[in-house]
Amino acid sequence: SYAREIGFAVKPLPYGNSVYDGAQALDREQLRALKDEFEQRQQRLERACTARRDISVADALSASRSNRSSQWTDAFNLWQGPVSAGIDLNDWSVLDWCASRAGEDWYAHAVFGALIANFGRAIPVHLRTWAELISWSGRAVEEKNDRGSISAKAAIVTIPVSVLKAGFLQFTPALPNWKLRALDGMVTAHYTKVLLKFQSEIVEQPHGSWIAHKVDGREGFSYWYNPGGHGVTHAIAGGSFALELELAGADEAVDVALSQLREIIGTSVDEAFVEGTATVWSQDPYARGAWVQARPGHADARGALLRPLAGRVFFAGEANHDVVPTTAGGAAIVGDAVGRHLAGAIGRL
Repeated sequence: SYAREIGFAVKPLPYGNSVYDGAQALDREQLRALKDEFEQRQQRLERACTARRDISVADALSASRSNRSSQWTDAFNLWQGPVSAGIDLNDWSVLDWCASRAGEDWYAHAVFGALIANFGRAIPVHLRTWAELISWSGRAVEEKNDRGSISAKAAIVTIPVSVLKAGFLQFTPALPNWKLRALDGMVTAHYTKVLLKFQSEIVEQPHGSWIAHKVDGREGFSYWYNPGGHGVTHAIAGGSFALELELAGADEAVDVALSQLREIIGTSVDEAFVEGTATVWSQDPYARGAWVQARPGHADARGALLRPLAGRVFFAGEANHDVVPTTAGGAAIVGDAVGRHLAGAIGRL
């Protein structure tokens, strides 16, 4: 709604996705059968959630009596875990999976970062200022950073959970055990976009649609085809495979993404290819990953992450929303709610 208010074009992802088995695109009947098989997997996970079994998504799938081996199992695992959530299925609580499913994805033609920049244009943000210590034992909250210090009645901590877990921000007194358990209950998701620029169309399908394919093992991509019509296709990888690509470097990631796309479409991708690069969010010290998911046995960690310290140190961010985590929208919703709560509490502090 905010995007529309300011005249910023957003729209849902288009139809026209394609799925390949080797170099052969599936026809309508094959796609329908694949969708039915995928829905059966979803139902197995939903039954585990109904039973309130806080086990991994992988265990929930394998524990089902109706579980059958399929030639598409590796692809399903890739789509449900690494590509959609940045995490391998054995590391993800099935209860967190059930709670955090959202609606359809939309995208911004003029790139999403521009929308966020506009949203925060009036806020006095100081970039490249590293928070080092938060003291919350007295009547005020003292925050020390590499440029000085700030004293306030309260604070909102929105540092990514993976950065908090790394311990670069110290708290005095130290964080209580219940907060540490909540942090330990979250596992870092890894998500990489290998950006491939082409000088011409490589497939006949709508911009912003998806190209998926059958894989053997966990090393695979889903390709977001030329969103926005800028000539750049995003090869999406997640989980442990994404982390390996980051560590291997952008050139290697581009080569791997191109080679898998070549197996699907053919050598025409080489003729149209211009250049490529890759994101490295897990190597960024200000992020240390893409987002976090609840590990098996810790489905309640998101709620504990949200609880404030002494009514004066509040926490907010994408990790604290139980329905739309991992999203900028979830972070905005939590930030608004926590900000309003803090505003009401300021008079009592």
